[in-house]
Amino acid sequence: MIFGDKPDILKYTLCMNKYIPSLEDGVLDRNEMQAVRDGRFSDAKAMLLDKAEKKPAMRKDLEDRISLLERIEQDYCLSEEQIFAGLKKELPDITKEEMQDWTRDGSLEAKMIDGEPRYFERAIVNLFRLSPAAMARKKAVSGQGAAADPGDPERVFDMNGHMSRALEAAKLKGAGWHEALNIHFELTLSLRPKYVPQGEVLRCWLPRPQLGAQHSNYRLVRSGLPALGLAAPGPAKASGPGSIHASLYMEALSRGPGEEVLVSIEQSFDTAAFVSRVDPYKIEAYKTGPAMQESFLQEEAPHIVFSQALRSLAAEITGPETNPYLKAKRIFYWFNEKVTYTAAPEYSTIPAISEYCLARRRGDCGIQSLLFIALCRASGIPARWQSGWTLAPGKINLHDWAMFYVEPYGWLHADPSRGLRASDDTDLRWFYFGNIDAYRMVANEGYGAALEPAKKHLRSETVDFQRGEAEWNGGNLYFDEWDYSCKVAYREAGKV
Repeated sequence: MIFGDKPDILKYTLCMNKYIPSLEDGVLDRNEMQAVRDGRFSDAKAMLLDKAEKKPAMRKDLEDRISLLERIEQDYCLSEEQIFAGLKKELPDITKEEMQDWTRDGSLEAKMIDGEPRYFERAIVNLFRLSPAAMARKKAVSGQGAAADPGDPERVFDMNGHMSRALEAAKLKGAGWHEALNIHFELTLSLRPKYVPQGEVLRCWLPRPQLGAQHSNYRLVRSGLPALGLAAPGPAKASGPGSIHASLYMEALSRGPGEEVLVSIEQSFDTAAFVSRVDPYKIEAYKTGPAMQESFLQEEAPHIVFSQALRSLAAEITGPETNPYLKAKRIFYWFNEKVTYTAAPEYSTIPAISEYCLARRRGDCGIQSLLFIALCRASGIPARWQSGWTLAPGKINLHDWAMFYVEPYGWLHADPSRGLRASDDTDLRWFYFGNIDAYRMVANEGYGAALEPAKKHLRSETVDFQRGEAEWNGGNLYFDEWDYSCKVAYREAGKV
């Protein structure tokens, strides 16, 4: 079965008309916004706190914007002295002048916050991806180049072998799902002591696989909060069919701080690779109705906006091509040639993600995927978001990608941050355009939608849902207040 069979088209239209809080969504007045743009974060937070006291009806919105400023400060947490010391470890002969040159040209990412340059916590890793000169010097010193995409399992797993087997199976059996296996996935949240006072309810959401296409044969093996300091939890509650974010919700009553809290789930599911085998000459004109137009061809501010710059780029990339499949292929290739994979700040701190990638020509998997979606939609190609985990042996990580729609094949996958494979085989080289590997857990069929039940406080991740979410009545529990870890085991498909 082709993934995009017509009945699935409207399944996830709930992702539209979402509201994602931002520092640039109109909540801040002119003076507050100017303070933010000037990097006067302390002044901005003081103004927002003062307004919250005077306007109680706005308190939550204002406190959420203070939280966003604090998240930016956490991402940009390194001083000049700290970044220089870190660079010295990689490039012993580096000078302050060179560091400042890289800061000025954007290769070394920094913001002015309260009058001081503050560097992105992963600025050094990104420097060696963004600056050929810096990379050449690092190779001369250590023999090592830039760090790979952390979601790319290439160094520890023969992904090309897996893809080749799926391609061969599709040649013999036709397009569809091949190379199936069973994955046992255990995810644990470790809440640091002190954050949930005695008598308060801890509320947790953890991801589960979306069922019906890539995943089947699902079993919840175990769920709970097996930790000291918490009362016995009730059963995990699964989000409903068609949820944008597939989740398991749990809560328990705190007996007081002092002990680490572990929130854990074990799940088992079958998964498979999808191979599309598209013939570009058999692409047909779209037969979509209003729901498709409203859901997957329109803007979704703030992260998908058809600015003049974006429309111009889409036209430049696709040129005179009219075939939607080949237009999408040109867009995919543009990412391979023009966009650099870099670590990114938390998505909740980026006011407009596709514009971020458009302006900088850099970004991680989700940032690249949102720009791919925006370029496709601006070119008349329905496109949407998909994300979760990549679970190849030895390299487990969060990951985001995209899907696009063409007649008569339906929804097809595209993973722009993975790009073209290193292979002389054309089908293998282009595998991530139109196909997907089996080593995924798809948790999200869209982005930025409400969880079930809805969170009371600002989400830690306002766009994606992979690590999980936690809160109590007093507020959200952000990523610096807990850690996550996972274990994965592999079995024959059909086994649990």
